[in-house]
Amino acid sequence: MIKDTAIPLASLALLLGGGGFAKGEVQFDVFMGFAGQARQGEWFPVTFEVYNDGPTFEGQIELRPRFGNNPVYRYKVELTTNTRKRFTFPIFGDVNSEWSARLRNGPKTLAKHDDLKLDSLDSHIILVGALSGQQSGGPVLPKTRFKRASQNKQFTPRVANLQLDTFPDDPITLEGLQTLYLNSVQAIKLRPEQAAAISTWVLCGGHLILAVDQPKDVSSTEWLSNLVRGRFGPVKNTVVGQSLNQWLAATGYPDISRSDNIFAASQFPAATVQLSNGSTLLELDNRPVAAKANRGLGQVSVLGFNSEREPFKSWTNRAWFWARLAQIETFWFGENAPQRFGQTHIDGVFGAMLDSRQISKLPVAWLLLLLATYLVIIGP
Repeated sequence: MIKDTAIPLASLALLLGGGGFAKGEVQFDVFMGFAGQARQGEWFPVTFEVYNDGPTFEGQIELRPRFGNNPVYRYKVELTTNTRKRFTFPIFGDVNSEWSARLRNGPKTLAKHDDLKLDSLDSHIILVGALSGQQSGGPVLPKTRFKRASQNKQFTPRVANLQLDTFPDDPITLEGLQTLYLNSVQAIKLRPEQAAAISTWVLCGGHLILAVDQPKDVSSTEWLSNLVRGRFGPVKNTVVGQSLNQWLAATGYPDISRSDNIFAASQFPAATVQLSNGSTLLELDNRPVAAKANRGLGQVSVLGFNSEREPFKSWTNRAWFWARLAQIETFWFGENAPQRFGQTHIDGVFGAMLDSRQISKLPVAWLLLLLATYLVIIGP
């Protein structure tokens, strides 16, 4: 018998948005994972969007893996006439790569997707989320160079290019990311719920990389200013020189090109950056243009320039720059794949417990004790 997994109301959010799949008078869209990707043993978001152009009804959304005896996720939602609703479920990742979703009105299925795909990644893969200002301007990462081609496909670090309108508003769903890149152009457009999710995720251990297009983007955005707690100097054209290559060479990454003379001779606008209780990450032309600081259990890394613009965008070693910022260790780029160790994130332990059928047999007192233990470990 398949167990239902209840989705808490606190995990859902409503807003205006766009449409897609249509059937009759109802449009029903599903967005799986981080741009279609998710790591096994970690949480990931599934976002639903429903537009009802017909009579008001109370619907039920159902999400299930297509194979195996796994939990079915259900949520009831009231859909009034001429309304569009979008909401996110936090789902615990396993090996399933094919899912199905249905929108029901009582016993009747109004719309469905039977071929939802999710790229289910190995839990050890580096997954960086990116909310870029330009579609092609965000982070890129180097590919692995292992001797076995199959291991390169399996372990190469990934970048998930996220969209503003479907960005999660629940910090639990962000747990599946190792690092999140955010351009300040997008940061100022985030809804309060999305901004709160990022702040909470960082304070609970996440790593945020912020590229600042204009310092006023940070100073005029309260949540971002409170999280970053930084001071920015005036924006000036800064000579690149050899500082960036020297900064990368210190990491021990292989195959770092030192012949990009065009980039070394170029200039780009950058502001100086100082973070409260932080340290300088990078200097250019004797100016601190990037800094890092711990925030709660997590970290913020702030660039005083927009890394999505030229000449930075065309830099030969751009991928290695992002690898260092994302703190990807050098062994990922050696000849042999690293050994896989049997490790599980504490969220993975609790996620697996919640998804098991045995958990439903526990008394309420035991369930409350499990919740209290979880909060003691990770904080409220």
